[in-house]
Amino acid sequence: MKIIRVLKETFFSTLPLAVTIIVVCGFIAPMNSAFDYFKLAVGYISVVLGQTLFLVGLDSSILPIGKLVGKSLIKLKKTVFIIFFGFLFGFLATVA
Repeated sequence: MKIIRVLKETFFSTLPLAVTIIVVCGFIAPMNSAFDYFKLAVGYISVVLGQTLFLVGLDSSILPIGKLVGKSLIKLKKTVFIIFFGFLFGFLATVA
């Protein structure tokens, strides 16, 4: 049931963007045909499903590794190493 919870969170978090796009495409710059609106809806559904799968995969694969690394760093009990590796991992995540 975790995937349902993440799907619901993803849907509600992307809903303001979808409403904005619908308002722009409906009133400010209308599309040519009804099929274009269908393609817009399919695109939105694809984004929600893709982001949901990405977040569930991230939660089940990458986050446990991060927790394991964090627990190992705390076992060092040397503040300098913890700060150094914290900056290093932050830098590498930003560059990636």
